[in-house]
Amino acid sequence: MLGLPAGLVAGIVALPLTYLWLTARTERRAAGRASARTRRRLRTLVGATVGFAVGGGLAMAVIWTQAVGLAAAIVFAGFPVALISAAVAGYLAFRWSPVDRQPPGSAVQ
Repeated sequence: MLGLPAGLVAGIVALPLTYLWLTARTERRAAGRASARTRRRLRTLVGATVGFAVGGGLAMAVIWTQAVGLAAAIVFAGFPVALISAAVAGYLAFRWSPVDRQPPGSAVQ
């Protein structure tokens, strides 16, 4: 019952995470550090993943304490709340990155 949703989420997250990790590693080998764009994308993905896990887990735990089954808690509360919290956390991670605080034209550190 939990294997299919957990496997789908893990696969959906693993694909872009692997791509971004390989991109960052290649850029580090070529230039000594990953580009600002790659670092921002990786930060956004990690923020969205953490938001998904925390938001969905909390919503599912709260609903599951009521007279609701596990499957219903996942489908009707955990997954929708997880999507919303992932979007919010990803947006916040993207906007609060140190790269965005640099004035235009300055060197990114």
